Amino acid sequence: MRIISPFHDYYDTALSLGYDPTLIYQRRFETKDLRADSLDPRICEILDEERYDREFRPRLYVIGFCGRLYPVYLVPDFTPSLESLTKKVPQSPVMTYENLVAWCDERYGKDRGRDWERSRLMRSLKVLDRQGVEISADTFRLIGAPIWLALALNSRWADVRKLRVFTNFRSFNLDFQKQFGATAAFQEVAMYLGSALAKLDESVRTVGSDEVIAQQKGFGPESFRSNAPSERKTRRKLNRERKKQGEA
Repeated sequence: MRIISPFHDYYDTALSLGYDPTLIYQRRFETKDLRADSLDPRICEILDEERYDREFRPRLYVIGFCGRLYPVYLVPDFTPSLESLTKKVPQSPVMTYENLVAWCDERYGKDRGRDWERSRLMRSLKVLDRQGVEISADTFRLIGAPIWLALALNSRWADVRKLRVFTNFRSFNLDFQKQFGATAAFQEVAMYLGSALAKLDESVRTVGSDEVIAQQKGFGPESFRSNAPSERKTRRKLNRERKKQGEA
């Protein structure tokens, strides 16, 4: 796999081991707003684990990587953008399970009246235990990328649920190297591009002999010959006749 990209990611180092030049990954960052009902429902199932309120809090996102979903909490002040998802960042915005528990204790630990809030958040943290929820490749084909990040734009009670999707981001910014090593990630992307995201060959299949194949493609018996003789053939015929008359 050959990678064409304006930025560098951690699995690019696997290119030194060799690659297939005929397989090209155009790693172009894009932002898309999509209807949730057009994507796999398990994306919203994961995002619904998040408890919606008006307070400033960590947000739950979903990373799509080569046919699987990986939930991740990011710090409250993180804003996904071209800058934050493709450039080098001084510190990862990913919150580990320990970070979330500490944040939850600091927020709710001393307020007994809000124990129910704390317990709900702690239940939602269990979503982080889900490692690689497999989904259909149709969602990845619709998004048009082997790697993307999604978050919910509105609540599950809205008439039309919408998701914002960021495609082909720099996965190192979200600590994805802890999930896949460089070589393994490179191989996963290459195999997924070459199989699930490969462009289908829509050309007409030909079956039979050469004559049948030629007919299927619109050629007839006179397609490869001239119906009228050329001037050269006419002159040759006249010359042959003259020679016969001279010999006679």
